[in-house]
Amino acid sequence: MVIEAKCSILGENRAFEQLLVYTQQIYALQHDRQLAWGMTVCGSNIRVCLLSPNEAVFASTVMDIATGPGREAFVKFLVNCSFCNTDQLGLVSTMTYLKDIKCWKIKCLMEGREEGSKLKYDVITKDS
Repeated sequence: MVIEAKCSILGENRAFEQLLVYTQQIYALQHDRQLAWGMTVCGSNIRVCLLSPNEAVFASTVMDIATGPGREAFVKFLVNCSFCNTDQLGLVSTMTYLKDIKCWKIKCLMEGREEGSKLKYDVITKDS
């Protein structure tokens, strides 16, 4: 999760802009990422964001941690994150980077084959 913090609520727009820049960098470096989670903390206001590779941003309502309901919502978010699978956190579970040979392995299902039967293609992109 990318977190951008500002001292004041007035910095929220700038925090979102920086979050987008950081997310673009993540997508450029992590080819196995299907989505990224972000958070802006501006003063006592927190927003959680889901950022897609095409720069669509889905943001939560403001959680004001200076209030009881805001703290409760934030704690619920953290607890729910702890139960997420890897793919729910943004990583594609069908892609694996093979460090020793510097390439990506993708598991693909073929139509007409039994469910769970997989083919593996070893090279998508080879690092130089």
